[in-house]
Amino acid sequence: MVDFIKKKMYKLGNFENVFSIDLENEVLGSDDQKEDFIKIILYGVKDEEDRKIKTKMQTNLGIILYDEGIYDIIKRNTFVEKLGVYYQEELQELDTTDANKTKKRVITYIEA
Repeated sequence: MVDFIKKKMYKLGNFENVFSIDLENEVLGSDDQKEDFIKIILYGVKDEEDRKIKTKMQTNLGIILYDEGIYDIIKRNTFVEKLGVYYQEELQELDTTDANKTKKRVITYIEA
């Protein structure tokens, strides 16, 4: 099993370890903040600009990001990528028309 599977992606404050991301539910604000957040999670802290982003996320939002990114952890392994789509309302058992359903795209990586 890849070490990443056992490792949390980030931490909220000093309490909640987070193992998945749903940008709709994250308290990040602007699209630029979301992009910075994903960049650090994927690629880690590579330079002083990344360190500033990491510090700002922790100070302003209570999000503790790690120096090592997902890519650094998984790059020596082989994975099969599976793409999928589901509708959020189907999970919540709401009776809505197809036009009003919220489409969620999912990418799953399975170690080969």
